[in-house]
Amino acid sequence: MESIEIPSTVAVIDDEAFRGCTGLKKVNLCDGHERIGYGAFMRCTSLKSIKIPSTVFGIGEQAFEGCNGLRRLKIGEGLKTIGFQVFLNCSSLEHINIPSTLESVGRGAFEDYFVLNRDRASAHSSRLCAMRQASMQRTHPITT
Repeated sequence: MESIEIPSTVAVIDDEAFRGCTGLKKVNLCDGHERIGYGAFMRCTSLKSIKIPSTVFGIGEQAFEGCNGLRRLKIGEGLKTIGFQVFLNCSSLEHINIPSTLESVGRGAFEDYFVLNRDRASAHSSRLCAMRQASMQRTHPITT
């Protein structure tokens, strides 16, 4: 399976729903999804980009861990929580956007992004710096 569209009638993408689908390149998430479960897309190594709709308020632990082909991440306004190590080992991640609605980030959520893109990350706003600090430690609220 190379591509999947998850219908808007699916509120929660279950834990480990697509874990290890190494051939999965494209996922179309629709408005209507509310939560992405633990490890939902873990080790989907061919996944290139993902757009998380504004209706998603939480991303579970390690949801995209090991998606080392993931380059672009677009997060819609509405996301409040990013769990522990959500994007760990996403070593190709080049671009992320941070929604103003984000309230907490789990430890290590963006660890590889900040290690590999130190110059770009340090040039971002104080909010991104706060997120970096929070993701390297334990879960903290995001403050500016």
